[in-house]
Amino acid sequence: MSKQSVWILIGILIIVIAGYGWTQFSKMQTGSDVVSSQTTNWSTYRSDQFSFTLKYPSNLAIKGETTTENGLHFLLENPSQVDKRAGVPI
Repeated sequence: MSKQSVWILIGILIIVIAGYGWTQFSKMQTGSDVVSSQTTNWSTYRSDQFSFTLKYPSNLAIKGETTTENGLHFLLENPSQVDKRAGVPI
């Protein structure tokens, strides 16, 4: 096999590997778009004290938060599952 044939073979291998990498990268991008579109209507909790944001479904409400030595704790409630007359979870 001549040197020219070896270089052509190496070039083809590089193109195949780059093409495979590009298709895998494109699949990853598509997956993140799906997750992003699924959380578009979610509410966002922002903590300036701890420097983070948290997205949660809009049908839930944060009814309380507590900071302890173990971290920040949330009480999430689904208002549709609370008896409005008594304020008691069903």
